[in-house]
Amino acid sequence: MASPGVEQLRWLHPVRPGDRLRLRVSILAVQRSRSKPDRGVVTARQEVINQHGQTVMSLDGKSMHRVQP
Repeated sequence: MASPGVEQLRWLHPVRPGDRLRLRVSILAVQRSRSKPDRGVVTARQEVINQHGQTVMSLDGKSMHRVQP
């Protein structure tokens, strides 16, 4: 639906052409909207990891989603 924003973005190591990258997403918090009860905000940490197991980028962000009644 929407993204209320990014709280933190960190580039920890350089990324080079030919690197193999994977993404790991961890849910940090969920909260139902008080003003719009059909929606909720999910706070998630997204980490990009290279072929050596190094986290090259991390991002904490919020996204808005519909919720089931």
